[in-house]
Amino acid sequence: MHVQNSKQPAEPLMNSKELAAHLNVPISWIYEQSRLRKWNGFPVLKAGKYLRFDRQKVIEWMASNVD
Repeated sequence: MHVQNSKQPAEPLMNSKELAAHLNVPISWIYEQSRLRKWNGFPVLKAGKYLRFDRQKVIEWMASNVD
């Protein structure tokens, strides 16, 4: 019997290129927000040099940071 961990994201994580395409923003914007994550709270997961994103968390972050 396999029990799914409830902390795993429901969707696969996205890489920078996929997230930029999904949000229709330049990939440079994704990298900039990722570098500033300590100050702006941008939801990014780092695995060594690789960046991964939970699409739903990014959408929630964007909704809470609308000017």
